[in-house]
Amino acid sequence: MLKRSLVAKVLPGLAVSGVLIASIVASPAALFGSLSGYGYGVCGFGYNAFSGTATVTGLSPTSGTTAGGTSVFITGSGFCNTVSAVTFGTPAQSINVLADTLIQAVTPAHAAGTVDVRVTNAAGTSAINAPADQYTFVTPTPSVYTSQRDGRG
Repeated sequence: MLKRSLVAKVLPGLAVSGVLIASIVASPAALFGSLSGYGYGVCGFGYNAFSGTATVTGLSPTSGTTAGGTSVFITGSGFCNTVSAVTFGTPAQSINVLADTLIQAVTPAHAAGTVDVRVTNAAGTSAINAPADQYTFVTPTPSVYTSQRDGRG
């Protein structure tokens, strides 16, 4: 009887603890994102007080088509200081700050050539850091279809 009573008291607490731990391990960004109205965000509590200018130290990939639409991961620092813009010569189609050191951005349409990727936060715009911040827009090679039929229908 005592054993059954103890299990009935402990089991619900263990189940709730297990679900809470699994949700934190599975998606910490979702947990902190849901608390963003209380001073938390993907950057954690207190990072918004960072006062330095952003720096760009790498891109992946480093090239894409002139049509734009390429998802680019930008590494560096200072991204939790209210990033307001990412430019590839012209503003990115969209930006997503994943951490203080990582941004995901979608390239805009742009003429062929190499540009410096710049990140603007509350303290200013990142300095040029070539070649680490350089992105190359390339003209896509048109595909040519050649029929394999000999014309005899």
